[in-house]
Amino acid sequence: MQKWTATCTDGFTKTLEANSKDEAVTMFMNDMDMKQHMVDKHQDLMGKTPEEMKMMMEQMVMPAAM
Repeated sequence: MQKWTATCTDGFTKTLEANSKDEAVTMFMNDMDMKQHMVDKHQDLMGKTPEEMKMMMEQMVMPAAM
């Protein structure tokens, strides 16, 4: 397992453990904190397709600094 951090443009961050970046992206997309943050702060993004959301999330997810 490796730690991955998703960092939002407004400074919101969350770290979780996953076996790969792809798995981390999927986990973040299903993460309740992340979903709530999207609802609270990014209403404009809610209309994006799942593919667009995934591409956006892939740019935000990086290996966590140890």
